[in-house]
Amino acid sequence: MLATRDAKSLLQHAVEASFKSTHPDKRFHIGAALYTGSTDNFDESHIFSASSGISTRLSSVISHGDTISGHGPTTHAEMRLLHHHSGKALAITDPPCPDCMNGITLSNVDNIIILNQGFHNAWFEHNHSYFMEHSLPIAQQAGIRLFTMGLNDQEPYEIPAGPQSPKLTRRRFENIAFPDNTIDLLPAEELLQHAIFLGRTSSLGSNFNGAIAIGRNKQQTLTALSAVSDLPPGMTTDTATNIEQNLDRLKYMLPVHAVKGLLIRAPSADVSLTGGTIYSRYLPPANILIDCVDSGVERLFFTDLHSADPYDYPHSRTECAHSNPSVHDAIECMNFLTEKKLMEITHIPIPE
Repeated sequence: MLATRDAKSLLQHAVEASFKSTHPDKRFHIGAALYTGSTDNFDESHIFSASSGISTRLSSVISHGDTISGHGPTTHAEMRLLHHHSGKALAITDPPCPDCMNGITLSNVDNIIILNQGFHNAWFEHNHSYFMEHSLPIAQQAGIRLFTMGLNDQEPYEIPAGPQSPKLTRRRFENIAFPDNTIDLLPAEELLQHAIFLGRTSSLGSNFNGAIAIGRNKQQTLTALSAVSDLPPGMTTDTATNIEQNLDRLKYMLPVHAVKGLLIRAPSADVSLTGGTIYSRYLPPANILIDCVDSGVERLFFTDLHSADPYDYPHSRTECAHSNPSVHDAIECMNFLTEKKLMEITHIPIPE
């Protein structure tokens, strides 16, 4: 954990970022700050901040208040940071929602500092149970420490930890080694076959998503990362069952989607996905497609519309599109993004 003075400085950057939000609804004036340097030698030049808002690429074609297939175009502040940076300490003006906390567990963040005023705003009052019953255990099972603090407080207050499992090794997000660095020569079908195989390795079952991202490292060498939809790191099945009982699965997903995992893990692996490509077993949900745009991904290939919702597996594409609202929204979002030339999204059917 950062020293109190340094934690307060990080929190101040988050507050200042919230003031820069252009969202017309003040409930969405949320700021976050990420410290990417050494905690032993604090240096403010290693602080990056962002407010909840629309990515630069999306802002040219859509405004606050508009929707894409029923989803707002706003990306939460902490996700806007973690799509492009990696760090150990995160400060935020409001408690993270379950989806964002899922993403945070895949990052290098070990400590989260939440502005204590955030526990008294309209969002938290309305969504208190989502944080206490969902976001909090997700973080604590992953071994992340959470603190609350005011800008005038002498010390941060650590939220007491419940039963937790040790943070797991992120073996599912390792770089993939391809011979002779010929990633760009491999056909999309071969990479999609690998994504299908990955999806079958999920601890939750064989119907989950697998995905591969192709980006560039600091030496501008093409690099591949892989991921599979699975429970957040450290999450036990018993805890998952308890959380799922009251989780609105049309709004939040407990398993971390493979594509979301790639977007979060890429900065930790020093891989930029700006201009990159993702190969996904299934078409990702609308909100994750929007996150892809925010991360700079330009191309996405997928094999099936089988399930954009990891809890629903209709076998017919027609049945899927009509009975599963998540898939219907994903299709509409895909059409919007391709029409506006924000992403190239290509369907390549591969029999399983």
